[in-house]
Amino acid sequence: MNKPLPAHNIGNYVPMIDGPDKVSGRAKYTADILALGQLAGRIYRSPYAHAEIIEVDVSQALELPGVRAIVTGADCDKTFGVLPIARSEHPLARDKVRYRGEPGAAVAAVDDEAPREEAEQY
Repeated sequence: MNKPLPAHNIGNYVPMIDGPDKVSGRAKYTADILALGQLAGRIYRSPYAHAEIIEVDVSQALELPGVRAIVTGADCDKTFGVLPIARSEHPLARDKVRYRGEPGAAVAAVDDEAPREEAEQY
């Protein structure tokens, strides 16, 4: 078992050991990891500043080769929020969009091309 070491670095210089990798582009981030069978995701955002969502038809998108799943606001009935005053938020728009760019749907596909093609239809 690892023993915790006392930290005495308040007010002292602490070297950024990952700094050189980050500024040189050698650092690996989650987006850099590719695994066999991994799906690509894309979030579709509202082009409207304020609009009522009457219907979301995903049937054509589900027929595209490579598309595995689509999630809309209707699928997200649980709220979340980091701050106590924002715990009534939904991850995707439901019933209406309140600002341009609000997330409305998410697509998972075998590659990035399938969801990109679907986005170009709208």
